[in-house]
Amino acid sequence: MASDNGSGFAPLVGRRQFLAIAGTTGAAAFLVACSSSGSTGAAAAPSGVGAEINKLIAKGGAAAGKGKTLSLGALEPMTGSGSYYGLEAVRGAKLAIAEIEAAGGPTINLIIKDHESGNTTIAVEAMREFGLDHVGACLMSYAAVDGAALPGIAEYKILSLDGSGGTAQVFDDKPYFWGTRSEGGKDFYGGVFTYVHRFLPKAKRVFLVAYDSGAALNTLNTNELNAVLPTYGMELVGTLFHPGGLTDYSSILAQIQAKSPDIILADEVGLDAGYFMKGYVTTSMTAQVIGFEFTPDAAQVAGSAYNRYWFSGDYFDAANPTNPFAALFVKEFKKAYGVLPEFYAADAYDDTFKFWQLVREVIAKGGNINNGTDLQNALEANPTFPSVYGGTSTTVGTETMNLQTHSVLKRGLGLFKVVNGQPEPLALFQTGSTTLTDVTAP
Repeated sequence: MASDNGSGFAPLVGRRQFLAIAGTTGAAAFLVACSSSGSTGAAAAPSGVGAEINKLIAKGGAAAGKGKTLSLGALEPMTGSGSYYGLEAVRGAKLAIAEIEAAGGPTINLIIKDHESGNTTIAVEAMREFGLDHVGACLMSYAAVDGAALPGIAEYKILSLDGSGGTAQVFDDKPYFWGTRSEGGKDFYGGVFTYVHRFLPKAKRVFLVAYDSGAALNTLNTNELNAVLPTYGMELVGTLFHPGGLTDYSSILAQIQAKSPDIILADEVGLDAGYFMKGYVTTSMTAQVIGFEFTPDAAQVAGSAYNRYWFSGDYFDAANPTNPFAALFVKEFKKAYGVLPEFYAADAYDDTFKFWQLVREVIAKGGNINNGTDLQNALEANPTFPSVYGGTSTTVGTETMNLQTHSVLKRGLGLFKVVNGQPEPLALFQTGSTTLTDVTAP
């Protein structure tokens, strides 16, 4: 059985974490005392939380699955460089399972398989095992482990939600595979550049420096920027894609400085973002750096350099939950584990609740809750789910799936600055939107 216990911290792998990152440095990975797979249900039900869940998003009882058992797979990085993510995801899923059962939902048997932070051979075998065991629902990661799990997902008709890598765009519209994170730049460029245009009106020249995600994604990133920047009177003056795991950015920074940018889009992953900023502050450049993720270990590497760093994306701000469902999640997560949750846990928590909504809808139609086709049909009939992202102080957030791309159509996103190692929101917005809320000046 997968364990929640561990020692040390592994580098946190970022938005495109399904891609292999060579040479990552950092402290030791969490040591998970488990085999490559395990089966576990809920932790002890949090006292009184069931009533709160029912008040916020559902009603318990037979119609909600009480008395039934859902087999829920989880293909996660429980060992290797991404084990921190796997631990957080499993914690989020287990908390959701406990709350769902406390609210009168089904018993959820969580079956964890460890892909060892990107082992595609294991991913293929895991899907075969899930299929033979008639598992119809699965929590995924690493964009279904770099696509290797997708044929098995389709063959065995396992409804799969990837809350870590999303669909990564290159895996849009794959059978039974749905990405529940924002897609690359296109989902948040509108919000980011609307803010920049308002508060940095003299910024015209944009440079993109990024982890090399392969020709297809690199070209996609470049084309998206060339399409959107003219709307804001800006131009892309250069791009530079590099291998992951760098600690010395001096030559890269020299190439960027030669282009005299006003905005540097630093699409860096893991610790790379921290090392980039650590090098950036030694230059004479004054361009605003905007990244696309925040992780505490990268912030520790950067130190005070992160005071010049902004980032945008579907970051879960546990210190400032935006809606009642999020506030409950943070409270119960801290009670259960003694720490605030990261977005890895938030995404797995959200996705587990998505499966409960689908279970309720399948039951209403007389279907089989362990049948992936029945679950996907329910998703397609109603692709909007409660979420810990977005919302207001009195209204639960929602997330809507795009039926054409199998990615997120609507989700709460934001632009943040970093002050002494802690993110502070500059503006909030929805997926693909240019409408900003809760706006503060830089």
